Amino acid sequence: MSALDVVDADGRPARVTAESDPDLFWAIRGGGGNFGVVTRFQFRLHELDRIFGGMRVLPAQPEVIAGLVAAADAAPATIAAGTPALDTLRPLVVQSQ
Repeated sequence: MSALDVVDADGRPARVTAESDPDLFWAIRGGGGNFGVVTRFQFRLHELDRIFGGMRVLPAQPEVIAGLVAAADAAPATIAAGTPALDTLRPLVVQSQ
């Protein structure tokens, strides 16, 4: 992220970058809440050699789900294998074992 358009609690708009307001930029990007409402994000893009994506449909059987969760947990951080939906399956895997 390279810039944010923010409206503060008093209704004042501001364009926030790491250069213009480093503390507020850091705070909005993950330091906590209640700093204002972000109305626009500006992202910096990075070129990639290749990407993989698409929908994966697997049978909803306990051993298949357990294998998917185990593979996602073992994957390196550079691979985005986890999803919020996968997190909801983890308790089911524990119960089925």
